[in-house]
Amino acid sequence: MMSSREMEEQEERQSFENGDMHLYTAQPDLAPEVLARTPTMDLLGIGETKPAGDEPQKVTITIHHKDQDYRVSWDTDTTPKDIQEAILCACDAIIDSGFDLEDSTGHLIDIRRDGLRLHELMRNGEVYSLVKGEEKKEFSRILGDRLRRIRVECDPLRHAESIKAIERMRQGANILKHTRTGYPHMRQFQLSADLGRLLWYTSSKSIKEASIQFKDVCEVRLGQTTRSFKRYKLPMLSHLSFSLIFKNDMRQPLDLTAKDEYEFDLWVTGVKALMYHWSDRLIAKLTLLNHSRRFNDLLQKNNLSSLSTALMTPPPKASAGVTLDDCIDMGSVTFEQLEKKAKEMDDRLHTVQVQIRALTDITPDPTANDVVPVSSLMSPIYEEIMVNEEDAEDLATQYARMMELLDQVVEGLRQVRKDMQEYKSSGGTKLASSRPDSPVPTNASPKLASPPASSGDLIQKIDSALWKAEVDLENVEDIFKRMNKEQKRTTAAPDMLEGFKNFMKKLSFSG
Repeated sequence: MMSSREMEEQEERQSFENGDMHLYTAQPDLAPEVLARTPTMDLLGIGETKPAGDEPQKVTITIHHKDQDYRVSWDTDTTPKDIQEAILCACDAIIDSGFDLEDSTGHLIDIRRDGLRLHELMRNGEVYSLVKGEEKKEFSRILGDRLRRIRVECDPLRHAESIKAIERMRQGANILKHTRTGYPHMRQFQLSADLGRLLWYTSSKSIKEASIQFKDVCEVRLGQTTRSFKRYKLPMLSHLSFSLIFKNDMRQPLDLTAKDEYEFDLWVTGVKALMYHWSDRLIAKLTLLNHSRRFNDLLQKNNLSSLSTALMTPPPKASAGVTLDDCIDMGSVTFEQLEKKAKEMDDRLHTVQVQIRALTDITPDPTANDVVPVSSLMSPIYEEIMVNEEDAEDLATQYARMMELLDQVVEGLRQVRKDMQEYKSSGGTKLASSRPDSPVPTNASPKLASPPASSGDLIQKIDSALWKAEVDLENVEDIFKRMNKEQKRTTAAPDMLEGFKNFMKKLSFSG
């Protein structure tokens, strides 16, 4: 027989599974086949019944909060005290702060004063808005311990933090990848369209070789504990490092270091959520976020009202700790060296633009739709090239990312030329600028005053912009080389080559 505490936790879990949309929200554009949105929820699990004979009738009200409706019901023979407690518990499960209720006319219902008259004030079928208010300390016995909510397990993809993290992973980011041989190096990582795989871009490996499936991951290990990390130690970045450990012991861990605390929090959160999702497991918010320093600090301070937004925004720079930028060895560079570097970058950019146009063989097509599903691009001939739609989706993902990065490079170099002209116009002296001179690059652009206070500041701004553009351009070149290999693989069969080029042409219009 379950204790009263166990029964309370079971009821709490059921209410969240039915959809506590404040803590766990569904996002329709993530994956309709894996997320379900429930328009209304019976928070007390009572359900609706039809009156029969002299049996008590049921009263049902709707509590509205943040575009979501929650249903609360009770029988007409329920005592006023029990009705008051039922409504208080329901509101407490929806909002993580003090609260009040308003009726349809905007009249505020005083739960303290009118608590035992709620059965008279609240009418069957009416909608009441839940708004923030003062904490009701006198009802602490009823409201209970809010900490229990973050221990309730639910669908990994319904946590608000999971949704935020997955959005970021879809966009892609440069992350430091550690290997058994050679120095750590930056790679562009991105989540696959079906949320099933983590991809990274390198010209030396195929798409399948440079990807992992979340269903194969059994652990996200924090810190620098694996062989690759110990081979090339970066202890000052241990708080930004993590490893993906696989179920197959023979497979080497994927060892990564994020550029800052914000990226670390989001990527580890996303990996955890997807690992649990593809293993058909539920996860509590406490487990999902226990890697985050900010989350743990709020937990220690008992600042529960801020837990749900702890990872949504970057932390203040003063409290962000050591970042990858801080650990780069610094050298110096002159304006003449930057001019030479910019010219080299322009030449590389022009070369890759010509190569990409040749690969896709793009000509204007006024009949092309703005958005074309990847599945519709797969002709029978192309299906011989790409074994299944998953391969085509990955090709589409890397093509789209390549074009996004290319746009960033173009814009970055345009700004560089503008800043160089400003430098010349101001008669700047040959001041040297600090610059990265380490085998460990990063694409983070420092925050500088605008406009620069001196010629030295302007040189530093130009240097940082060139550095970022070079990292992005290297990613573009890597993606292009990989796609070019796919094209060369089809040269032995003219029909297959034509199918590849047609696919690339349609793909370019769909982006």
